[in-house]
Amino acid sequence: MMGHNPAHFALGRSYPVEGVAWGEALDFARRLAGMNKNRFLFCLPTEAQWEHDARWGSDSETIAAGHVDQWAWHNGNSGLSTQAVGQKQPTGLGLYDMLGNVMEWCGEGSAAEIYQTHRRHGSAYDQVGRKQAGRGGSWKSDRQECRPDFRKLFPQQLGYANLGFRIIRITNPL
Repeated sequence: MMGHNPAHFALGRSYPVEGVAWGEALDFARRLAGMNKNRFLFCLPTEAQWEHDARWGSDSETIAAGHVDQWAWHNGNSGLSTQAVGQKQPTGLGLYDMLGNVMEWCGEGSAAEIYQTHRRHGSAYDQVGRKQAGRGGSWKSDRQECRPDFRKLFPQQLGYANLGFRIIRITNPL
């Protein structure tokens, strides 16, 4: 559908896509809506939606650090690569790979983190703009980062081998 696969690992259809910039994830959601004549809208979950689903629908449930291997691929059990989706236990909502495997882009923005002390012209510092949150840890993360409240900010315009996305479907009210 997109014409290319940006994935660093590109291991097959049962593996998560990664290496996708934030805007590319949004573009995928728009194209998917167009394919079904906009009967449904698709978007990235907000951080609140993502965390709710990662916590199995209950704020009181947490993953004990000693049991994270049941739910997540991380740097201690992944072989330092993505893994096929659905091999670990799902959340109580039936969602697989919310923790570990790849971090996931979230939909709303966060304030730009501009370098405050020195402006370095002609370098990557000039390209820093808005950042978006990735949630849940990845195959590259320490096991302590594979938890529902873990978040990290990434520049919107870049794709990473440990960062992918999931989309949610909304019935179009129009």
